[in-house]
Amino acid sequence: MDEAFGYRFDAPDRSIVISGNTAATDSVVNAGNGCDVLLHEMYDDSITESSKSNAPPSPYFSAFHTNPRELAAIAGKARPKLLVLYHQMGKPIVDGQMLDAVRAAGYNGAVVSAHDLDVY
Repeated sequence: MDEAFGYRFDAPDRSIVISGNTAATDSVVNAGNGCDVLLHEMYDDSITESSKSNAPPSPYFSAFHTNPRELAAIAGKARPKLLVLYHQMGKPIVDGQMLDAVRAAGYNGAVVSAHDLDVY
């Protein structure tokens, strides 16, 4: 994949930025600068004890997705009022694990983990 797509929607009452699958990039920072809601995908690159595999994460993830440290840096620069984590990937995916990972990486802003049909 040579390109990833993201979108910014500016409505009268809020601005929403949606990042597609992407490695860390300043274009998300620029598009999301001061937005109300930033939706961003993330993968947890840590290997946990409960993982069935001791193999390191595939190079695919780091080439086409954003890890917690990268996302914390992006969101810290973009300063969204709310960061929404979606398309979350990890070993294993446990509700709240991704929130903990992005917070542990240094992001102190408002952040939630998306679930189907949530409203923000």
